[in-house]
Amino acid sequence: MIAWNTAVLTIHGWNFAVDGQPVGYGALTSIYGGNLDEEPDRRLTGTLACGGPINNVFWIADDSVILLTPPGDLDSDGDVNFGDLSILARQWRQPGVDYPFADIAPCVGDGIVDFLDLAVLCQYWLEGVVSPTTI
Repeated sequence: MIAWNTAVLTIHGWNFAVDGQPVGYGALTSIYGGNLDEEPDRRLTGTLACGGPINNVFWIADDSVILLTPPGDLDSDGDVNFGDLSILARQWRQPGVDYPFADIAPCVGDGIVDFLDLAVLCQYWLEGVVSPTTI
């Protein structure tokens, strides 16, 4: 995976590590802050929100960010809190919404924001951080 220019890649999951070192939740930024060809190969591992493994080589450069967030982080700010609950509440059982992004359970969604989605948000309540991690 490659993140460059001003890209923001958000990955929802847990047990994140870079090159075998646990990094927790937060923003990953470039080591050197330079061009893509100046950055070393890195490996991101962990578990995706749907339970699948992540084990990818990645490069990150320029002002791009890879945001590692817990499941339930609906506003992609790196944590699960009242902002996320507010989003879920606004989409609660709303008819006619083509793709409610608060529909996070079951894993692939079921087309409606309900107690299943609230349960995921509650499971990760107050988890996450927002401080950047330079890798």
